[in-house]
Amino acid sequence: MRPRVLSLSKAIKHNQTFWPVRVTNGLVVPFRVSQWVDDRAWRTWRPEAQRRYRLFSNVDVKRSTMRGEVLRMINRRAHKAGASSSLYLATMLWGQRMAPPAEAQRLALESDFCFCPTGDAKGFTARLYFSLLLGCLPVRVDGWEPHWEPGRLHSGQLKMNTTWPFQHLVDWRRLVVEVPWHGRSLRSRYALLRTLLSMPRAEVLARRRYLRSVVHWLGYRELADGEAGGDGMARDAADAAVAELVARVQVERSARTQRAMTCGASVESITCQKE
Repeated sequence: MRPRVLSLSKAIKHNQTFWPVRVTNGLVVPFRVSQWVDDRAWRTWRPEAQRRYRLFSNVDVKRSTMRGEVLRMINRRAHKAGASSSLYLATMLWGQRMAPPAEAQRLALESDFCFCPTGDAKGFTARLYFSLLLGCLPVRVDGWEPHWEPGRLHSGQLKMNTTWPFQHLVDWRRLVVEVPWHGRSLRSRYALLRTLLSMPRAEVLARRRYLRSVVHWLGYRELADGEAGGDGMARDAADAAVAELVARVQVERSARTQRAMTCGASVESITCQKE
């Protein structure tokens, strides 16, 4: 199976805009964030540990007006609800400096949720994987989607077909709180803080336990460590990528076998094989 990939630079040059590029038969893998946090940082936290903050945010608001807007909205509503002490918003206004990596790591480890807006592209920023490795459940705010379909919120699918890594291994609906920002999403935006504050501790722990069970698929150093899973194979993102490719090949072979059997039993077998 040969993936057909459209160059992002060509798409930008052609369209003169930074809209998402559709990739057919592509493979999505986690963004490696070892420049900020060790790939094995997931070993340092326990799902049951009590965390100090409900939401942590550490973003450059100059990169997108959406970021500042949503953070200021969250801050206002937190003040009204008397919940300001449960939030740590490092930046909300231009000129405010982000927390350095070491401090951001400490704060993420002390937080239940981490604010993870989309960045320069519709896909996933490094911040999402940084948060996951530290056991901080991502709150993914999509600033790219102008035509949100509310019915797809819980399926993890956006109208522009956002693809999550390793969907055969990870149920992303159990990890990510996803919030639209454009169009008809006003009610969802206002409900965001209430959703996070009212989520029962049992649900937060269940999400974090599940994250702990799959987070090794999002790091890249398990192979170097020589650690193996129950099947004798190292369990890291590289192995997950290979496993997904193998699964795709098996599905394709099965489909071809089924088509061959169907065509063999068909009177119009020549036409069938061409299709």
